[in-house]
Amino acid sequence: SLNEANESCILVEKISKEIKSNQDIWSNVDETLFVDFIPLCSFGTNTLELNRCTEFKNSVKKIGNKQCFTFNESFTPKLGKTKGLNFLVNFHYLGTDSESRQGVDITLHESVAQPDIENTRGKNIEVHPGTLEIFRIATTVLDSTIDFDDMGIESRLCDRNTEYRQINCILDSIAEVAFNSCGCVPAYIGNRSNVSCDALGIICYEKLALNATENTDFQKDCYPSCKYIKYSLQEAARSPMEDLEGEMLELGKDYANFLQSLMLMDTKANDVGKKTLKTALIRINFDENEVWTVTKDAKITIPDMIGNIGGTLGVFIGFSFLGLLDTFIEMFQYLKRKKWVVEK
Repeated sequence: SLNEANESCILVEKISKEIKSNQDIWSNVDETLFVDFIPLCSFGTNTLELNRCTEFKNSVKKIGNKQCFTFNESFTPKLGKTKGLNFLVNFHYLGTDSESRQGVDITLHESVAQPDIENTRGKNIEVHPGTLEIFRIATTVLDSTIDFDDMGIESRLCDRNTEYRQINCILDSIAEVAFNSCGCVPAYIGNRSNVSCDALGIICYEKLALNATENTDFQKDCYPSCKYIKYSLQEAARSPMEDLEGEMLELGKDYANFLQSLMLMDTKANDVGKKTLKTALIRINFDENEVWTVTKDAKITIPDMIGNIGGTLGVFIGFSFLGLLDTFIEMFQYLKRKKWVVEK
């Protein structure tokens, strides 16, 4: 803008040039920044032992510069303290001191659905350092019949596309609004075009994406799927990490070695010997070994509607389709006799 100070414009130009010329560097930093963010995990085991973890993969971002790691391993969980998913979150990753004090959001989603990183539906649960969190999963399978799927979208209010979830539609719509308004996409977001944002473009994109996230009007055209698995994540228990002292041996050597390295690194300068561990242990398992199935069906199909109409007419006025057919036959015979008389 012409009203901006010249020094500010020069600074923005320098930042924009730095961003465009060093995108590979920023990308590499972004990838290595969270190498030990989830260092240990276990799933479907018979013990509490945690091992080095490589099952969490970085998800593709659609909106903001938030990191999202998804557990991608396929396994059949069973009820029990160790049978589900157990993982350690390390808040000692590189970043500012305020970032290391912030919590992380836990979200649950189907494999075909994008993670709700921006918490647009308000179902994410925040976890803070220094806590042991236990979560329980309740599951409901939603299904639909062929008659229900054949109804119009105004009647069924759900999408027949089983591969495109509602959250996918919402996030894609937000990204579309920001891209169309700003004409670019930040380099740290999944590459959907060759138009990379400069400094002002990033600010524009982030602001519009934030406004679109808070505005639910444009999300009205995003319907839930007619067939999907509904997960409900509930916090069952929360306690301090100090409560794990009795389980130190059960958590295994990898946990003990990792803990020792953190204690050596995180000694307070003004209180030598007192350690502040910025970690959280999360345990997730299903609440029950059975799931509810809800099947949506058309209340009245076309054959039902015809039967109801015919039955109602028959009750009140004695109408029947056989009687109507008999009437047509008699009328045809009458016209035929009339024509024969005229011709004769």
